[in-house]
Amino acid sequence: MALAGFVYAAVLVVLRVTGVLANAPGFAALAVLVLVAAGAQLIVIGIIGEYLWRVLEESRNRPAFIVDTAVNVDVPDD
Repeated sequence: MALAGFVYAAVLVVLRVTGVLANAPGFAALAVLVLVAAGAQLIVIGIIGEYLWRVLEESRNRPAFIVDTAVNVDVPDD
């Protein structure tokens, strides 16, 4: 969404500079603002989600590896 907002803003600037669009209507500015703000919010929510997922994985206290079978290892008798 943020990318769409920036692309739309660039198109509006090009149209304004070339003279195709004499005056930008208020809807264009509002649409760009909404698209950029919504895109930024989605990016931040994604970053927070990734952070929470990594914290969850760290807090599970799983071993770094699991030994399936031991080969040529002396196991002490208890």
